[in-house]
Amino acid sequence: KAEESERAFFRSMEELLPIIEREGIDVRIDPHPDDFVEDGLEALRIIRGVNSPNIGMVFVACHAFHMGGNMTEIMRAAGDKLRLVHVADTMDHHRSHGLRYITNPPGNPVRVHQHLKIGDGDINWDEFFGGLAEIGFYDRGDTVMVSSVFAEDENAHDVSRYQLKTMTEYVTKYRG
Repeated sequence: KAEESERAFFRSMEELLPIIEREGIDVRIDPHPDDFVEDGLEALRIIRGVNSPNIGMVFVACHAFHMGGNMTEIMRAAGDKLRLVHVADTMDHHRSHGLRYITNPPGNPVRVHQHLKIGDGDINWDEFFGGLAEIGFYDRGDTVMVSSVFAEDENAHDVSRYQLKTMTEYVTKYRG
């Protein structure tokens, strides 16, 4: 199934890439749980296979535990292809012997990931923001960082202010 999806993607890119490049459209691939590509390093292999300056990567922090490698490894491998990051926390579904989430009936093919505010999950934020600094993410003009919290609609304004303050503190700490 994965190979079929990948072949279909490359066939589509053969048709779309000339249009994308001619129109100056930026396309970002997001390794996403239970989607076309889930593993961060695999997504980079695909991005490099397309070989276009218009194709880059999204790193969504709350997808980190589904991406395979560690955050720093993926960020280093992405380098300047990493152009967009989403900041949201999540629980590590691998903890508690893989029983962090209980589904009924057991064994449901679900892929749980949350979009929580910083500090409500298991993401190592020093590794995340430090990894971005290491690859020069903060110093490039083609990068974007956004808060991506979905789980707190009832207090969205307070969460947004918290996210902005906390993200700013981390960027300031690591931008040096």
